[in-house]
Amino acid sequence: MSSQIENITDRRLDSRRTADDLHIRIVGKSISAVTYLATDYLNHFNEVIMLLDMIVDMPDLIEELCVWQPKDYITHFKHSGLSDQDLIIEAYLAATPEDRNTLLAITTEMESIIKGSIDAALVDGQPIDEISLTMLCSTTTEKLRERINLASGVINSGAASVADHHNIALTHTSINDTQATVDILFD
Repeated sequence: MSSQIENITDRRLDSRRTADDLHIRIVGKSISAVTYLATDYLNHFNEVIMLLDMIVDMPDLIEELCVWQPKDYITHFKHSGLSDQDLIIEAYLAATPEDRNTLLAITTEMESIIKGSIDAALVDGQPIDEISLTMLCSTTTEKLRERINLASGVINSGAASVADHHNIALTHTSINDTQATVDILFD
């Protein structure tokens, strides 16, 4: 199966190299030459993981977590201040719809997990008890890390390669995972 993945990647790279000059401009940048996507987008979600990891020791950080807002890929880079932000957006628009849509499905799921966890972390505007908060933060970071790994795979190798490697369909939705965790905590 790995040779099949390598063949897909090689064919994609070959067609990109001969198809346009965008490939030449992204080489050496923080953009995958395979997919034309940038892993810097995942920093938006890594910030949440860092906050969740610290909330247990510093519950006041819940306020910071509550102001977190989802940002789509283009919006994230438009406001990033990165010197290559225009090139990153141009490359994203040249990426395959399969790769963009799969990344979108994964990040939309992460956004839902984050929002569900924020909602669950507060009762009447106050943080839940320390034990429940610790469990919620731990479960949420685990789920987010799994999805960040998938998203990183899509960004670096493409949706088809990741789906083949993990033998999964990447466009599933398991937001009920977060609700199940919340239900367990409050039952």
